[in-house]
Amino acid sequence: MTIALAVVLVASWVYWLASVACARRVLTPQTHTDLFVPPVSILKPVRGLDFEARKNFLSHCEQRYPEFEVVFGVTSADEPVVPLITELQRTYGPDRVRLVIAPHEAPNPKAGLLAELARRARYDIIVATDSDVRLPPDGVARAIAPLADPSVGLVTLLYRGDRVLSIAAALEALGMDAEFMPSALVGQRVLRTPFALGPGNAVRRDALDRIGGFDAISSYLADDYQLGFKIGAAGLRVAVGEVVISAVLGPTSLRTWWTREVRWARTIRMNRPSGYPGLLVTFSTPLALFATIALGWWPALVASLAIRGYVGWQMTRLMPDIPLRRWFWLMPIRDLLSPLIWFAGLFGRHVTWRGRTFRVAADGQLHEPPRAPEAARVTP
Repeated sequence: MTIALAVVLVASWVYWLASVACARRVLTPQTHTDLFVPPVSILKPVRGLDFEARKNFLSHCEQRYPEFEVVFGVTSADEPVVPLITELQRTYGPDRVRLVIAPHEAPNPKAGLLAELARRARYDIIVATDSDVRLPPDGVARAIAPLADPSVGLVTLLYRGDRVLSIAAALEALGMDAEFMPSALVGQRVLRTPFALGPGNAVRRDALDRIGGFDAISSYLADDYQLGFKIGAAGLRVAVGEVVISAVLGPTSLRTWWTREVRWARTIRMNRPSGYPGLLVTFSTPLALFATIALGWWPALVASLAIRGYVGWQMTRLMPDIPLRRWFWLMPIRDLLSPLIWFAGLFGRHVTWRGRTFRVAADGQLHEPPRAPEAARVTP
């Protein structure tokens, strides 16, 4: 047992140090041609009214890019966000800002809306972002840059937690910056796993058409994973964009944070069940704490805390996300909570998403019956 624990601890340290090397490789600014500036459709499915929604939407409408449109989508004209979108239409004009009302919901509401928005989009380069995402001014230009290579069908965008206004939000942001993003980059650089991240992706329309569009992923819980997997299986490359977008968290509650983390954990388990136990090797701090209590290996705990702190420090520099450093005192607590989230994700097939509860089948599909379809309409 002693030897096995030592091996796992060393493997964990090597894993996290390798993740920083992968992050440096991906997040080092690249030189891209300014000649690749095709017109772009930004798709924005929306449900409810997120914290600082106006600022999030303005960051899309005010991109430094020659020709683009922002296509918002809702499932009902009664959504509280509709007045804000119509105000943006008046400000920026109907050619820049459009609103699609599509009452029909697929089992995965977001992917179902994206399918309708893609059909209504004018242009063949598509950038899709979540409603709580905020873009930098050059976000679109940098996001689509890898698509200048015809072999690239999809560009997925790394993200960081922004507007961290509570302890729960800080725990979530630390998980994004110092745990999930480094792990995703190890998968991309070392394991060569094609993947897409939910908050933001840029894709060619012809690549979407090859996999059946967003409709092909609209019944899955992990629509992002399926998007990357299917485009990779179609023979196209999935690239990681060098631009980092912001997921605006605001005053997240502990309940909301826990529900979201467990949903993500169950999503990972159901998509990659054989790899889920392997996540145990990433729990450096809990493993070292156990070794300290059981065997008196206190240097292992010091080493684990130092390595995890180094990973967090480097990721906040590379992302960059310097404001998150004020919450670094929570890093050991976040690390100790991660095995609890993993354990909660190990059981159950129900997930809660935007106030709705779904049951996930063994194949990862959501089987909640969709509402009766109605014709979509566009305003104006």
